[in-house]
Amino acid sequence: MSAADSPKGYPFCTQFRDEGVPSGASPWRGRRNTQDRPNRPLDVLDTRHQLQHTVGAMGAVETHPERIVGPWVEGFALDRHVVSSRPMGYVGEHMQFDTTRSALGELVYQLKYKNGSPDGIIETAVAFVRSRWSGMVDCVISPPPSLHRNVQPTALIAEGLASALGAVHQHASVLKANATPQMKNIAPHERDPLLSAAIQPGSDPVDGKRVLIVDDLWETGSTLRRVAEVLGNMGAKEIRVLALTRTR
Repeated sequence: MSAADSPKGYPFCTQFRDEGVPSGASPWRGRRNTQDRPNRPLDVLDTRHQLQHTVGAMGAVETHPERIVGPWVEGFALDRHVVSSRPMGYVGEHMQFDTTRSALGELVYQLKYKNGSPDGIIETAVAFVRSRWSGMVDCVISPPPSLHRNVQPTALIAEGLASALGAVHQHASVLKANATPQMKNIAPHERDPLLSAAIQPGSDPVDGKRVLIVDDLWETGSTLRRVAEVLGNMGAKEIRVLALTRTR
């Protein structure tokens, strides 16, 4: 969707799909948790109902959010990470791909692997949270990383998001009691027991707080579910989840 197609005053307008909503009715009224929704890994909202993003600064990009289900009040993945990927042939032993990412997926890729700026990612996330969860976030938390980096991209995004929302970035609410490989290298059926042992409560309390968990990529959701489980057991009042991109 281009700016010309968007409602007046909204350079970008993010579309959703929602089933069973009468024409003219609000699709959000009375929806308090994911138990009201079908039990599916990804629940897509109806394109005839639009959640408008006011873009306050250049750098926020158009997204196509989909609902993600787990032990939280509400969660969304903002867009696909990769739109298409076409094999181009081998260079040495490695297959080369012609990959097209979503606008947000490209920003995430550049940040993680090319020393890119987090600004556009933060602005996009802020626009979504303000339009959807305004006044509902006390603190922002990112999952503990699997890979050591001098600067952790997801923590950097969580810090910027918290600052823009007037919330607290709590970097020590959950921790890894022992190191784990990157989850993308672990078979799905092996992830839950591994993460259950590794991800444990940290030193920053969340009792009575409304928590937003932010992660860069939703694949199976194992890490986010474990983090949410730990925070719930620590007494978090409400938990919401925002994954920047998803694998499918």
